[in-house]
Amino acid sequence: MLTAVALTATLIITGLFGAASSAQAKVLSYGQGVYLLNRPIVLQDWQILRGAGVGKTILKAAPGYKGMLIVNAGVGEANPVHHPGVEIHDLSVDGSGTASRGIYLKAVDDLVVKNVEVYNTTGNAIEHRGIQNSPYTMRQTWANVTGRDSGGWCVYNGLRTRKVTYTDIRATGCRAGGMTIDHSEASAVGIIASRNGGNGVWIRNVYSINLTNVVTNGNGGNGMFVQGAVYSLGTNWTAMNNKVADVRFSNSAPQPSFNYGVTRNTMIAGLTAGHTDVCQFGNYDNGDETPLVVDSGVDVQIVGQRLPSAVGCSVES
Repeated sequence: MLTAVALTATLIITGLFGAASSAQAKVLSYGQGVYLLNRPIVLQDWQILRGAGVGKTILKAAPGYKGMLIVNAGVGEANPVHHPGVEIHDLSVDGSGTASRGIYLKAVDDLVVKNVEVYNTTGNAIEHRGIQNSPYTMRQTWANVTGRDSGGWCVYNGLRTRKVTYTDIRATGCRAGGMTIDHSEASAVGIIASRNGGNGVWIRNVYSINLTNVVTNGNGGNGMFVQGAVYSLGTNWTAMNNKVADVRFSNSAPQPSFNYGVTRNTMIAGLTAGHTDVCQFGNYDNGDETPLVVDSGVDVQIVGQRLPSAVGCSVES
């Protein structure tokens, strides 16, 4: 049975769980079930939102609700500051095709997003942004995170953020694109971006990132669009059947809007790119894409490039 949920974290706990006397509990726990939201859940500093598991606890936009579903205290501040310690675990977020964003966070240091799925939003499914002209947002962990079937980007993290680790990220079926990494000092093991309307993975203006086991298939733009990566490393990238290019290193990163400029001192070790008629990944299997484009002025070393016929359909489609 669906349950209507009130605005603030305190009211949610008080109304549903007989919560505590304090104005704000540290942990907001949701049991198994579907909970309708007609206003956002607002997470305070050092607060944890926890469900019973992906697909078991579903926070869902109430009929006609067009706002955001989960935010932190920094969203909407006139003069935003850093808000540390937010954690979101073990739940699904359903935008019902009307909510603007499933999860939208601003300047969260020590952020943890783990075992989370977000889908059916009109804008970005999951988004974090730092603050312009402020100290960097630091230390984030994203693990087993899925954004899918939304009108914006599936997963977006950018603007003055550092020291982020990604593990097992899936971005599928989003209109704008799969995943954007618009920050430096990141490491990732396991990114799959497939059947998105735009670029599968967009790497924008980064310094010192290390991306391992990245798969981009059947996207409507480029599979990997690298626009300014400096002193960075990619290992074991697979890009097949994307509409424009499977992998493109762009020189469209002029100073000063891109602090680090055009890609340089970067290496990709192990690249499988090109079209295959064996694997089918969605609406963009037209056979016309270019496997690899490196614009003039880009300094990137590609070691171990091969065509996809050698690997068949061993990746998620």
